[in-house]
Amino acid sequence: MVYWLFTYIFMGMAPYVQQRLQIVPGTTLGIDESLFGIATTIVLIGNTVFILGSWLANRRGKVASAKPSVVSDLRANALAAGALGFAAYYVLKIGPSNFLLSLSELALARSYVWPDPTTNVIITGAASMSLLVAFAAQMQLRQQRRFAEKSKPLILPLTLMGALLLVVNPISSPRYIFGTVALAIFASMGAYATVDRFKVVSLSAMVGLVTLFPIMDAFRHSTHANIESDSPISAMTTGDFDAFAQLVNTVEYVHVEGITWGNQLLGVLLFWVPRSLWESKPVDTGILLARFKGYSFENLSAPIWAEFYINGGWIFLVVGMFALGYLLRTFDVRAEQFLESSRIPPLLGCILPFYLLIVLRGSLLTSMAYLLVILLCVAFVTPRSTGLTDRPHTNPAAPTKRGRL
Repeated sequence: MVYWLFTYIFMGMAPYVQQRLQIVPGTTLGIDESLFGIATTIVLIGNTVFILGSWLANRRGKVASAKPSVVSDLRANALAAGALGFAAYYVLKIGPSNFLLSLSELALARSYVWPDPTTNVIITGAASMSLLVAFAAQMQLRQQRRFAEKSKPLILPLTLMGALLLVVNPISSPRYIFGTVALAIFASMGAYATVDRFKVVSLSAMVGLVTLFPIMDAFRHSTHANIESDSPISAMTTGDFDAFAQLVNTVEYVHVEGITWGNQLLGVLLFWVPRSLWESKPVDTGILLARFKGYSFENLSAPIWAEFYINGGWIFLVVGMFALGYLLRTFDVRAEQFLESSRIPPLLGCILPFYLLIVLRGSLLTSMAYLLVILLCVAFVTPRSTGLTDRPHTNPAAPTKRGRL
């Protein structure tokens, strides 16, 4: 759902509006219109092989599937304690009052405490995403205990949610991160419990990306709201929807500079290495493209199609998008099986679908720190085991027929 939502809005609707109105996003001026055809072909071929990968994974999923592991009570409580402790350190180190400032002002305060960008983003990701996984894990535990006819107090989940909404709030946090947190909280409370609810979430997400997403940037530079667009149509001509323009810039970069042959991907895999130890460490692909085009504003996107194409041309594009389709469908099949006997998806299913928007929009390098924290925390609270404990507790009240998502 999230993949096609992003594709429809950012790679379809937004560039259509921009071309219909003949308005280029102000952050990506001077794009080469003669390359529109190649960029469109990249999107279409990428989507086609994505569908093929998804189709293959779906067929295999019908033959052999595995239930996700349940959450360990002891480990979930340990993560909650650790996340709250680290969040307290994070807030006190920066200063509690700074979290009520604008996004830019908080970023400045954070960079003063942790000057190294790599250290900065890892600590920030650890403080926010560990709280999010801990909260979702506690909600999973509540459900597991309910199925076992046991009770679990709400005090710990509410404490985690309060700390989370302080660290990640709509004023001083990036829109994508706050959106991931808010939607993950809803998912942990049963937003996917039925197919009808899933449809409501899907349609609401689409409307929200078009109408609310641009407005949520109102506190980027000041605590006084500054809304730059007055309608969804005009919002789609702004830098928020620069994904297709950046894909065009990627094609131009490859034509002029050539393929990077995995150099950008190497930076993604080794994101955790401080730039002070690796002076030639690749920058974000969005920054690379901005510098290539001579833009003064470098906080630009680099959609997943662009990341694959700049790293290895058509071969990387086909292989990468096929693998992505296979991976996401496998993830969906297992989540659907879990939902047959559960009100909420497995732990990753509460968080990753929404964080996927960040990965799809890019740059990949900027999304890796938070993603790694999510994966490590989920792996910690859901240890692999054998036997019946690998399966979620059966909910006697769960519907026997849900319909495919």
